[in-house]
Amino acid sequence: MSAICSSQKALAQISVDDGQSWIDVFTQAGTGTPVSQLSDCLVESGFTSRSVSLASYAGRVVKVRFLLTWLSGGIWSSTSSTVGFFVDDITVTNAQELTNISTSQLGNVSGFNFNPASVGNYMLQVQYFGWTGFAGGAWGPALSVVAVVGSTDTDGDGVPDASDNCPNDANTDQLNTDGDAAGNVCDTDDDNDGMPDSFETTYGLNPLVNDAAADNDGDGVSNLAEYTNGSNPVVNEAAVLLLLLNSEE
Repeated sequence: MSAICSSQKALAQISVDDGQSWIDVFTQAGTGTPVSQLSDCLVESGFTSRSVSLASYAGRVVKVRFLLTWLSGGIWSSTSSTVGFFVDDITVTNAQELTNISTSQLGNVSGFNFNPASVGNYMLQVQYFGWTGFAGGAWGPALSVVAVVGSTDTDGDGVPDASDNCPNDANTDQLNTDGDAAGNVCDTDDDNDGMPDSFETTYGLNPLVNDAAADNDGDGVSNLAEYTNGSNPVVNEAAVLLLLLNSEE
């Protein structure tokens, strides 16, 4: 400080309510009365290091400001570099700087969904408002979150959509018998044998075993061909027809 009189005081202040109110964390009063020269009041020969603990504000979003305030009486009125409260090399440790701050009115709700536009680090806080037009209360504790690609879990099975083989159908075990892109829960052909699971289940075939080449009814036609032809893979139609013909004779 230079040429700061007893009618003035240097302050460092902190706010936890977005600047609605301020708390002194450092103060230093000037000395003397301006008479004929700057040295009548406090003149420091150089910068002095000051440390202030902000531990009591841990987990809070704060604003910091520095100012020189006038109390009463005379002062040296000047805009020169030899008069004033000078601040240099401000360092804040174990803290994060907030950028691109935005607020949203949520209304009367018990919760909300946070859907960031891009990946990155975010800090969330909630503040209550009593009536429209009145200032709200202090911001609550800050919650740090990290938005990453694929963090959405549509089916709520604990597996992010980006790595879920059935993102719209819950399947915590991620079972995938045929090793393709779709898990069993949402795969219409779990064994990838060309026959839908529904077809195999209807006719007693195993939907988890590739039995496309098998001939369950022994008619010389494979199960897959039976499916393609629209015939029954477990009934030998030729034998049935022969039996019908014999019965007619």
